Amino acid sequence: MSRSYLPAAERNSLLANSKILLNVHYSDQRYFEWHRMLVGLAQERWAAERPVSGELWRCVAPHADDEGVAALAHGWNAGNDRERLAISLALRGAPYARSLPPEEVAKFQARLESEKFEWRDLA
Repeated sequence: MSRSYLPAAERNSLLANSKILLNVHYSDQRYFEWHRMLVGLAQERWAAERPVSGELWRCVAPHADDEGVAALAHGWNAGNDRERLAISLALRGAPYARSLPPEEVAKFQARLESEKFEWRDLA
């Protein structure tokens, strides 16, 4: 047992009595597993026809797997200019932006630069 883990009986008791469960990992990656949870949150909000905060993409874009890329594409295609600006801002720190129209992304990223948009401007 390392300092990071509880004995099985203690862990199971804690989990059984918890109201909220978080999947926490030790990793050098920021937002390691959070992007998957946030994609699920976005999908639930879309299903309920509710808005998705643009700041959500800040965590999803840098670590997007296939499901995350699909969510980014859906957010892009269904979103308004403000949502596309948020996705474009999130993509600055992302290694790739598959499934998004490169010309449109470039247009929005140019707008971010020319108008000096930051996260606080989109919150």
